[in-house]
Amino acid sequence: MIYSALSGWVVHFGDHRAEKNFGFIMKAFKEVAKTWHKDKAYQKAYDALEGEYMIAAALIEARAKAGMTQVQLAKKLKTTQPAIARLESGKQLPSAATLFKIAEATGSRLQISFVDQ
Repeated sequence: MIYSALSGWVVHFGDHRAEKNFGFIMKAFKEVAKTWHKDKAYQKAYDALEGEYMIAAALIEARAKAGMTQVQLAKKLKTTQPAIARLESGKQLPSAATLFKIAEATGSRLQISFVDQ
């Protein structure tokens, strides 16, 4: 069951009501998100997290291109699936050493660069 504090809706997966109401919930969330993006404090906080989410997205992309699951990547890195999930969620920033290990495990090359803002 998912409860959305924003909309007050409850969605039960496996229930026919979930399919019917899910589209409405996503539409309602998008409308609320538009309001948030107009708030300068929200926008500043959102922008501050952009780098972390870009790293997370790059990790997910590298793993997906390698055709690996989180479990498979975790085994190659001698860690756990929850550790990979934390990295991919952006909740935990990887060290440079971890990024190099992930690049090697996924058959990719790590490239870090600084760009003008």
